[in-house]
Amino acid sequence: MEDPRETFLQAEAQAEQLVHQLTELKQKTEGHAKAEKSLEDVRASLVSMIDEISASSETVRSVVSKLGEIGTPEILEALGRVQEGISEASAQMTEGHSRLSEELGARLVRLERFVWTTLGTGVIIVIISVLILIRISQ
Repeated sequence: MEDPRETFLQAEAQAEQLVHQLTELKQKTEGHAKAEKSLEDVRASLVSMIDEISASSETVRSVVSKLGEIGTPEILEALGRVQEGISEASAQMTEGHSRLSEELGARLVRLERFVWTTLGTGVIIVIISVLILIRISQ
């Protein structure tokens, strides 16, 4: 027959071992719950990303389809015509600028001549007036 004390000590050791195992099991369960939550978050993010990629791929498919309908060569041809138009407009603007510069230069020369002529005429009139006044006063 076994000693009741010995049986009690064995039961206590087994209880401690059981508590230790239950604590480890609780920690692992909590770890699994956290991992499950993280996996659920990742899954939700992946589902969202897949939806966005699907929408984007539909848009790209639509654009490719439209380009096929319109025809890439036609687009490139239209771009070439636009580029030629821009080049022609630029050349015309440059030519117009040159003509405007020449015209403004010619007008400036004529204006300068007019100013000098008017100034000279004014000086001559003043001189004549002074001479007339001198003659009258004599």
